Amino acid sequence: MIMTHDILVVEDEQTVLQAVKMVCSKEGMSVIAVDNAREGLQRVRDNSFRLVLCDIMMHELDGFQFLEALNQSGIHVPVVMMTGYSTVENAVKSLAAGAIDYMPKPFTAD
Repeated sequence: MIMTHDILVVEDEQTVLQAVKMVCSKEGMSVIAVDNAREGLQRVRDNSFRLVLCDIMMHELDGFQFLEALNQSGIHVPVVMMTGYSTVENAVKSLAAGAIDYMPKPFTAD
């Protein structure tokens, strides 16, 4: 049986991962948090999510490779890319790869 959750957070920085999870949980959202893209892909295959928040710069698979794998698998879920390396190029590349939005880090709960 596929479980439905509000948000999947894919982030290798534990501080950011825990902060996003805490804020979203306090808002009443169900959150699954993973620290790498491979596990994120597995979670998306096994569960249903309303939204994915994904870091761009990660070890092994980066956020762009994560988006590409979603597209190749035919999995349609809204993805917002996050990065501490905020550039116009990363923003454009994120949106071109299928992300619905792009969020530079650090960011606030608002």
